Amino acid sequence: MAGRRAEQSLPKAILEKSSLRGLEYAWHPDDIPEVIEAARVAGLKSLGGQLQFRLPDATCEIYWIEVDQFGTEVDPDEAARRTLAQFHAIYSKDSWFREGRTFPAVREYEKAGGNLNAAMCFVWYLER
Repeated sequence: MAGRRAEQSLPKAILEKSSLRGLEYAWHPDDIPEVIEAARVAGLKSLGGQLQFRLPDATCEIYWIEVDQFGTEVDPDEAARRTLAQFHAIYSKDSWFREGRTFPAVREYEKAGGNLNAAMCFVWYLER
């Protein structure tokens, strides 16, 4: 299936929870363990990703909060185990909100009544 993105092999219920900007799929951080498991079951390798706040008029990338298994030569089961462990090790909503608020756009969004929890997501990369 030339040109078909790996994410399109995920179950519909998982894709419906995602947001897509450009070519990057992202999910709320609470959904990432489910994404990792669905990818493993589909035979996809989880590579990791980064924290973002996706606002109506901006995307604030917090690239230093990441899970990174890019370039590792492991099967989907091992990739799932490693990325899930890394994700659990860094997961901290409170500190992630603090990091997000370092961006003026995030502060303005929140001040205007925006829901930071709903805007917070984790971009997640997969490969066949």
